[in-house]
Amino acid sequence: MKKTSTSFLSFLLGMQLLLSAFSAHATEMKEIKQTYNDLMVNANLMMADGKGYGDEMVLLTHGTLTHKDRSTYAQLQKNLASQGVSSLAINLS
Repeated sequence: MKKTSTSFLSFLLGMQLLLSAFSAHATEMKEIKQTYNDLMVNANLMMADGKGYGDEMVLLTHGTLTHKDRSTYAQLQKNLASQGVSSLAINLS
């Protein structure tokens, strides 16, 4: 049983590395800052290649114990962009 779970974890790590390699062509992350009601609102914008602001976009929000700069959100945005989907990860602060 232990060998099976180790093999599965190795498989998942390999898939993550493969996805990272495919997402390398995605547009770079752009930090967006906007003032709203005298507060600074921050977000990370990742536009997919060939997409514009009028195209579909995913809005990523998070729970109270995390933020927009977590590696999970950055990797998710890269993976979405590699599939042609733009995204905006906002900071809930």
